[in-house]
Amino acid sequence: MAKKQNKEIKDWDYIAAYVKREEGFRSNVYKDNLGFWTVGVGHLLPEEGQRAPALWEAAFRTRHGADYVQALQNLYAIDLAKHINSVARKLFDYDSQSLSVRACIASMSLQFGGKLLTYDKTKAMLQDGDFIKLASSLEGWKAMKQTPARMRRNQVLLAINTDNKELIKIILDAAW
Repeated sequence: MAKKQNKEIKDWDYIAAYVKREEGFRSNVYKDNLGFWTVGVGHLLPEEGQRAPALWEAAFRTRHGADYVQALQNLYAIDLAKHINSVARKLFDYDSQSLSVRACIASMSLQFGGKLLTYDKTKAMLQDGDFIKLASSLEGWKAMKQTPARMRRNQVLLAINTDNKELIKIILDAAW
């Protein structure tokens, strides 16, 4: 039992680090590539933050003081867990998938704001475990034009479908 928990923690850390590398981290409020106000690791500001991002940031900084950056990291952990849990609950046995597939799904779920499963064909391919077909289908996604390098890395993660961290690292390092 303890070994399984240790593996889950290590895998969580690995996936969280991968997604953070994809999203990037900014301690100041910024507009993402779709024009939405965002902070930290892809955290979309709430509605009041979208209307007045500078005020939202000032209030958040005041509320957290010296712990501001840690608070942003905590937002990221909450966001990532929320998206992974949403996919895992609605879709299939996320935890039984390979590390590369879980990292890809986590990244895509955060990127699409939880809308990943609203696409019926995508949902069906994930449920069927047809990761090669899903990787190929990404070519036609609008996100391929918005973030082509990230989407190509997602294609690779789906296609290699492996738990081998060294192989994933070699391939992704070459792609970055």
